[in-house]
Amino acid sequence: MKKVKDNTIITIGRAYGSRGSQIGKKVADALKIPIYDKELLALEADESKIDIEYLSKFSDQKPGWLLRNAAFNPLTSERYESFEEALIKLQEKTLKHVAEQGPCIIIGKRADKYLREEYDVVSVFIHASLEKRIERVMERDGLSKSESIDKIRKMDKSRGGYYSSYKDGVWGYAENYKLCINSGDLGVDGSAEMVIRYLELTGRIS
Repeated sequence: MKKVKDNTIITIGRAYGSRGSQIGKKVADALKIPIYDKELLALEADESKIDIEYLSKFSDQKPGWLLRNAAFNPLTSERYESFEEALIKLQEKTLKHVAEQGPCIIIGKRADKYLREEYDVVSVFIHASLEKRIERVMERDGLSKSESIDKIRKMDKSRGGYYSSYKDGVWGYAENYKLCINSGDLGVDGSAEMVIRYLELTGRIS
């Protein structure tokens, strides 16, 4: 059985509707490693004792979504300038906690930036043509074509703003990732195989 090296963390950024989460699940199943997507919110909620529905409103959002009111960091007695900053620290601590458990796949959350100093991060970005993404969102969410376009633009803007707001990388730019994959051409299975093949070629799988 293929074994991923201990210090390797695979992060997946994705354009909305490009099936990034499905691809991540496929890779995780093939390599027998955990995948964290919505599970991260549950961990954050458990750690901070903040309602998961409330936390979900701020997931992958650009800084500035809250007024800068004094707020307690949910994890420590240390005070931060805003609840926003406390949530960022919560996300960072949660990501580092799951990474400490061993090789895994993390969907979104700017995980490649948070973990790059301490782990061998394989950052992957999944994209597809707008046409392919529209088809996917219409099928999955039962939306019209115009509604799907609006949702794709909104979600891409949100994810891009969150990722790029720290001035150390631009969401979706190839130079910021180890591997970029067009899932519209390769499909879920082909894209997952590409990730695994990259891991093999770079010596991260033994």
